[in-house]
Amino acid sequence: MANDHGKTQLPDILVQSTNPALREQLERLKATMIEAEARQAAKEIHKELEGWVGGHDKPWLPICPMPTDLCRVSPFFPMDKASLNLRDYLEGMVITETSWGRISYYGPRLSTYEEDVLMAILALLDDKGNRKETLVDGAKTYTYRGSLLPILRMMGLTDQGKNYARIKASLRRLTTAALEMEIFKRSKTGKRKVTKSDMTSLLARFRWDEELQELTVTVNPYFFETYIQGGVTRLDVIRRAELRSPIAKALYRFIQSHRDDHWQGHFLTLASTLNLEETLPNFRKRDRIRTAVRRLIAAKLLTKASGFKKIAPNVVTLIRSKESHTKRKTITQDCSGL
Repeated sequence: MANDHGKTQLPDILVQSTNPALREQLERLKATMIEAEARQAAKEIHKELEGWVGGHDKPWLPICPMPTDLCRVSPFFPMDKASLNLRDYLEGMVITETSWGRISYYGPRLSTYEEDVLMAILALLDDKGNRKETLVDGAKTYTYRGSLLPILRMMGLTDQGKNYARIKASLRRLTTAALEMEIFKRSKTGKRKVTKSDMTSLLARFRWDEELQELTVTVNPYFFETYIQGGVTRLDVIRRAELRSPIAKALYRFIQSHRDDHWQGHFLTLASTLNLEETLPNFRKRDRIRTAVRRLIAAKLLTKASGFKKIAPNVVTLIRSKESHTKRKTITQDCSGL
């Protein structure tokens, strides 16, 4: 069951309270707690980054070019600790379907932690100095070869052994997770049929050299194609790392993928998009979404006008803030480990 993984979860007896005055006080309390947590998370992330700045004067903004299709329908799920140890298998989860074809996902249920790892890799590959052009079955793509340290830093993690082990476990899952790309063609009668099917893993290759402490990762040519064609959503991985809640991270990915700053829809539609557990009662889905929206407001990625409205209690309004478009100050990358 997905949860917010935050410290702002209030006891169920309070969450379910029907007393309007009490609920209003609880809402204000929760908003204050979330804002304090956001400031603390940002402080911790930037403290980690300070230790990364080294002697190489190389300005670099860690931005992840994530395929927009994967931002709208994603194989990455907010998962609690119990679910992380028991992964089910997703069979043919449709990511996108158009007149030309369909992209489907096959593989283990992936968590937002695996998505953090993938985004860090894509951010590294967005910098020309970190990538090497590679061929996978004749198709062009990119390879990163170097230290695990940049990935840890972008995720706001220390270089403890347990974090190295967890990232390598995530890379294994990403290497066994597959995308199937099917090409459609219409017959003379107008019937659509699949003329070509190609299945490849999210990561084409992952290798770890223990002696050299060196990582080699090659991404699926799908990422290369969408990158070249401009079909990507550019996500600030540092801002995302500051959002310690998996659901808030998923919401950030979703709202950034839209051209317009304003999105509005039914909360169940948004719950499905964020991959919230289907068996959750609706009041819990509302609470998860409400808390995630507050986290993005506290991080100044959504405006205070975002959220549920009393006049339309089933509708969620999301409005990106001006700061979500602002270029962050570049950090200086320590390339000594690359």
